[in-house]
Amino acid sequence: PEAARLSADFKSNRGRLPWPVSQGNIVRGYGREIIEGIPTNNPDIAIRTSSNASVKAIFDGEVVQALPGVVVLKHGEYFSFYSNLASVSVRRGQKISRGQQIGTAGEDADLGYPVVNFGLSQGQNDFDPTPWIAR
Repeated sequence: PEAARLSADFKSNRGRLPWPVSQGNIVRGYGREIIEGIPTNNPDIAIRTSSNASVKAIFDGEVVQALPGVVVLKHGEYFSFYSNLASVSVRRGQKISRGQQIGTAGEDADLGYPVVNFGLSQGQNDFDPTPWIAR
């Protein structure tokens, strides 16, 4: 019942979820793109932000993975993914509240500036997070 309630709450917040960083702009979108003639499928978006920016949970949930540079949160049947983190400040199994810091943004070596990769999925199916975060 708790998972069903959390899933329904998450879904009802489509278009109103906070950004995982306070300031940033999307520098790489979700989905298929061609890079130097090679088709690539991006399972997330890349958000440019400031150095050591605080990365925060977009919704209440539980940490299901906390590895160096990567955090995955479960929100009922939905998951949020945060990667390219310089530091991780949560542990697996920990309950998380919306807006709670989970880590800090890391520098993208290829781009030369701080980037947080952010993705959403429902079960095993990832989807574009852009329409889910507030404008």
